[in-house]
Amino acid sequence: MTDSHPRFEHLNSKNYAVWKIRMQAYLKQKGWWQAVVAPVPDGTDHDEKALSSLQLCVTDQYLHVISKARTAHEAWDTLQTMHQSKTFARRLQLRRELTSLRMGSETITAYFARARAIHDSLLEIEDNIGTDDLVCSLLSGLPRAYDAVVTFLSAPRETAMEMEEVFSQLLIEEQRIASRRGSSQDQDQEQSKALAAQARPRRNGGRRDGGRRNGDNGVTFRGKDVCHNCGESGHWKADCPKPPKGGVALVAQVADCKTSEWVLDSGASSHMTHDRSILQDYRLLDEGVPIKFGNGECVNAEGVGNIIFRVAGEEAVLKKVYFIPGLFTNLLSLSCATSSGATVTLSGMECRVLYGAFVAMTAVKRQGLWTVRLQASASRELALATGAPPAAEREPTPEESGAGQLWHRRMGHASYGVLTKMQRDEMVTGMNVSSEELNVAQGKTCEPCIMGKQHRNPFPASKTQATERLALLHMDVCGPMQVPTVGGAYYFTSLLDDASRWSEICLTSRKSEVAPAVIATIEELEKQTGERVKVLRSDRGGEFTGHKLVEYCAGKGIVLETTAPYTPQQNGVAERLNRTLMEKARAMLHESGLPLCWWGEAVSTANLLRNLTYASGAPLGTPWRSFKRSVPDVSFLRVFGATAYAHVPDQLRKKLDPKSRKGVLVGYEPHSKAYRVLLPPARVIISRDVLFDEAVVSMEHPHDPLALAQPPPEPQPADAGPPPLPEEEEEEEDAPAPAAPPASGIAQPIVASADPLSDDDEDEDVPALVEDSDDEDDDNDGGEAPAAAEPRYPVRDRRPPDVYEPVFLASKTVTFKEEPNTHHDALSGQDAPLWRKAMDEELASLLEMDAWKLVPLPPGVKPLPCRWTYKLKRDGDSNIDRYKARLVAKGYAQKEGIDFNEVFAPVSKHATLRALLSIVGAEDLELMQLDVKLAFLNGELEEDIYMQQPPTYEQGSGMVCHLQRALYGLRQAPRAWNLRFRKELAALGFRQTQSDPSLFVKGSGVDTIYLLVYVDDMLIAARGDLASGVYDAIKELFTVRNLGNATYFLGMHIARNRAARTITLSQEQLTLSTLEKFGMTDAKSRRTPISTGTRLTAEGDRLDMERFPYSALVGSLLYLSSCTRPDIAFASNSLARYMSMPTEQHWNTAKGVLHDLRGTVKLGITFGPNADLQAYCDADFGGDLDSRRSTTAYIFMLNKGAISWGSRLQPTVAASTTEAEYMAAAVAAREALWIKKLMTDLGVSAPGPIRVSCDNQAALSLLKDPIAHSRTKHIDIMHHFARERVMRKELAFVYCSSEENVADMLTKPLTEARLVRCLQSTGMGQ
Repeated sequence: MTDSHPRFEHLNSKNYAVWKIRMQAYLKQKGWWQAVVAPVPDGTDHDEKALSSLQLCVTDQYLHVISKARTAHEAWDTLQTMHQSKTFARRLQLRRELTSLRMGSETITAYFARARAIHDSLLEIEDNIGTDDLVCSLLSGLPRAYDAVVTFLSAPRETAMEMEEVFSQLLIEEQRIASRRGSSQDQDQEQSKALAAQARPRRNGGRRDGGRRNGDNGVTFRGKDVCHNCGESGHWKADCPKPPKGGVALVAQVADCKTSEWVLDSGASSHMTHDRSILQDYRLLDEGVPIKFGNGECVNAEGVGNIIFRVAGEEAVLKKVYFIPGLFTNLLSLSCATSSGATVTLSGMECRVLYGAFVAMTAVKRQGLWTVRLQASASRELALATGAPPAAEREPTPEESGAGQLWHRRMGHASYGVLTKMQRDEMVTGMNVSSEELNVAQGKTCEPCIMGKQHRNPFPASKTQATERLALLHMDVCGPMQVPTVGGAYYFTSLLDDASRWSEICLTSRKSEVAPAVIATIEELEKQTGERVKVLRSDRGGEFTGHKLVEYCAGKGIVLETTAPYTPQQNGVAERLNRTLMEKARAMLHESGLPLCWWGEAVSTANLLRNLTYASGAPLGTPWRSFKRSVPDVSFLRVFGATAYAHVPDQLRKKLDPKSRKGVLVGYEPHSKAYRVLLPPARVIISRDVLFDEAVVSMEHPHDPLALAQPPPEPQPADAGPPPLPEEEEEEEDAPAPAAPPASGIAQPIVASADPLSDDDEDEDVPALVEDSDDEDDDNDGGEAPAAAEPRYPVRDRRPPDVYEPVFLASKTVTFKEEPNTHHDALSGQDAPLWRKAMDEELASLLEMDAWKLVPLPPGVKPLPCRWTYKLKRDGDSNIDRYKARLVAKGYAQKEGIDFNEVFAPVSKHATLRALLSIVGAEDLELMQLDVKLAFLNGELEEDIYMQQPPTYEQGSGMVCHLQRALYGLRQAPRAWNLRFRKELAALGFRQTQSDPSLFVKGSGVDTIYLLVYVDDMLIAARGDLASGVYDAIKELFTVRNLGNATYFLGMHIARNRAARTITLSQEQLTLSTLEKFGMTDAKSRRTPISTGTRLTAEGDRLDMERFPYSALVGSLLYLSSCTRPDIAFASNSLARYMSMPTEQHWNTAKGVLHDLRGTVKLGITFGPNADLQAYCDADFGGDLDSRRSTTAYIFMLNKGAISWGSRLQPTVAASTTEAEYMAAAVAAREALWIKKLMTDLGVSAPGPIRVSCDNQAALSLLKDPIAHSRTKHIDIMHHFARERVMRKELAFVYCSSEENVADMLTKPLTEARLVRCLQSTGMGQ
């Protein structure tokens, strides 16, 4: 026996709460509810029956939503998600429904159930609305007939009002009202007769007031009697021929009448509707027009408009239709119809409205009322019919078709007014949607628009506009974004042509890249149009006022206009453009569900869509048409983030492989008729053959790996350079595709191509998309190696990695990258001639130094690959000094024991540099900086190494480079260079110091010469011309560049005041770039890196490290703290303890350190005249809340400035403050002994033991007591190191107060006043 169909109302947009309860009861009754609650394998009997029941119990508008569900559980969750969404828009909608609740002709029971359903929906989305709010809404929505019970229920009471009490009182009142109406019906009939009798005119003999007779009806009036409706004399208000003021509607309410149905009302003074979406030429009323209904209730009309419908092929207009939100049916006034010349006839079950012999409408009787149906057609007009035709025989209504919303999404959530104007004026072709469908869609809520476009009041509009293309360009920079694009961009620069409103965007990773991006864009626009840019307008940002852009404009005669300081409103056109693009991008990202790292694709697509969309300032409607002088075709557009099925060409698949790959649309390929499709796990392809599914409004991709955040890049060897980006695929060009115009501003991809400038071996760095057994280097081997011979160099594993770096090279990002990542990028960008010149210089230097010999490849040997790297050398102001290209061997392919043995090479310590600079300032020494050109090539190789020829400079087939010099990239190159340099310096009389192997000293006394080397950069300090003599001797041995007096070394700025004998070391430029990188350039400043109440712990909400670059931020802080900023050392080291699993507290604390840097950008260490060495050590007690270990801190100062400091967690837990301080003293003792050795090497006399100050008396006593007892026997032996050195009188620990202990700032957060005193003591006072 088959199951009977459930007998209750199907699910629609208004009854989900009731439907859910009934559907759940029905499924439980049938025993199928368990299949809905717990997921079961699809195909089971109960699951199929439950799923079928759900599909049978929903209306057509929901059927397509769950038609693809495989199980009943999935279908139920889909419906629940749609109706119980916890978004702000859903909450706002329910709140409005509750506050606007009004009782119609329904019963109290139905009214109460409707209110309870809204209340339950609010509770389900965790809106804690109280019972009092529900009661207030219920009572306020009751008709005036219930005023008595409302007054009773609103009276003050001691206990809270219960819903059951309210319901029972309203039911009683409903029964009383019904009984009163029943008993008064007969009385109403008698009263009607009496009123009719009173309205009859009196005869002549009946006058009692001596008045005169007026008119033919025999009614008499006194001289001062006037009508209270029209104000004229001669009749009363009841007999006034004019319509009443405000309006009258005798049909008060009709329960649940559909929008398309209209009731013919002989008593209504005007046409009225409750549906705003069907009104044309709608306007709001300044003052609401009062409308009085037959039940005595009075409401206000909010607006008025016209309704257009079609009758017998002719267009007709229903004029002056009032909009009343609370109306329960649409009323068509017969009095208005008859006043316009219509005739109304009644015959049986039909009511006709005629104009002469033409039948305008025919109404049928429904529930005692004459009803006519106005049915919307596919065009902008409304069709008139006596009833709705069958669904199979009629076109879908605007509400059913959804075409308006679809094109709203396709055009990047453009406003409906703009879309209507585009459709009406035929600004584009292929836009198959009607004005009525757009009008209907406008009345619906679009959550992505709310999430992406809500804004404050706009800037005032500009009053003037250019008339010629490129006469005026507006520019602005937007960013930095909270996350970079997958191509590394944090900013985008927008340019807007004032005349046509055409816009271009360029994505950049730094603001320093803005100027070259703008220059290249200007060149491109001028070539496309044949016209010249005359004026550039921007704000006063440094990216627009830098010398590069200023010089370019001056050379081309372009006027560079800037706004007044702190007045961005003067650049309002560009500001508005950025806001428009960001609103579109936010809405598209929110709807698509893609990670934020794809904002670059969204902005690029938004820019294309904006150029295709109507703009008020564009002379020809759209920027595209105004700029390109052609009508664009938009039929190729699809919804951003829509599911895409990309065709796989025959060459890329096997016989049984699928012919399509599923992904999502992320944009349109510029200058190509193709789409950009994102495939899992994170790879973009370019394809012309794509099918789309745009049915789903929100694409969360819950089971798609694309919904994950940006995957990490493939691990690379340390010396292999930055990880390369995976290549994109380009599909067959002969496949049919819609005619897509070039998308200006769309991201430029990396497309696999056989470029003659590209290095074949560089492909080894690119993850293979498919497994390939062919060795790419066979063409360069010059012959096949013997089968038995084992390759000399390991072959890279060519298996596809688990994840790929997502491909997105932002608009013009590759072209404008100031430091290209690949050989191809360098030779295809705008700076290609400069990079080619740098490569020529590098190759000439290599050949001059006999770096290799070209020889045939020996059998059984695989040559090392090589590549070009590119670097922009900058001065202290971050200006480009020169372009530098370097050829490097890919040393990660070397094999230990065959190609290299030892690789260690020392570098100097920062403490050594600071100590040397303190002596230079105090003794007023000359300080010269040198740079050794091709330093590593001076190293001598002991192994035979073969390398492929440099890309672009190949000579002969089968020839390889037999290296004679230690080329950059070889594992042993740094060590070979260090050995050679140390040997040559020894020959010049320099001795290597024991404290630092990178510090060399020559002579003694006033003739002492200091030389500090860091790889290929070196500093020479000496008196008079001694430094010049050393330079002359070194340049005879190596090719060096004399950079003059040192001002910028290892990222640190060196400033001298020779008169005061001071020298300051700071990192202003690095600090500013760090603030810019993390979007804190305009942040508020403060003077403490970490607040005194902050206690870090591992507990807390985990930080999304894909969205927040915590590791990069802490790494930047650590570098600053190790060079010139001991004031942030404690905060930086504390944050570094949580690098693996940071929390939101750690991220906020790190941002607090940036706030401190914002206010102390120029802070540095100043070394003054001669002063003694000072040292301090300190420790907190159990400061780490997770491990309860203490923090050790020390700081050493020479010549009034800090030269060495440290803040680190102790290795074990201390049992007391004495033990913590004792352990800190041991660490300080080791550093003090090294400092003493360094001072000896530098020739600084230190009579007696080094004095270290400590603020703990118990620890000092323990240091002087050689006898172990119960307090110290558990302390590790390594911590007794300090006591031994005290006994030897190499060190002396003395007491100082906590206020005097400078190391206190390295153990815990301090107040601003205390921190300032510590900074002043370390030479860091501002």
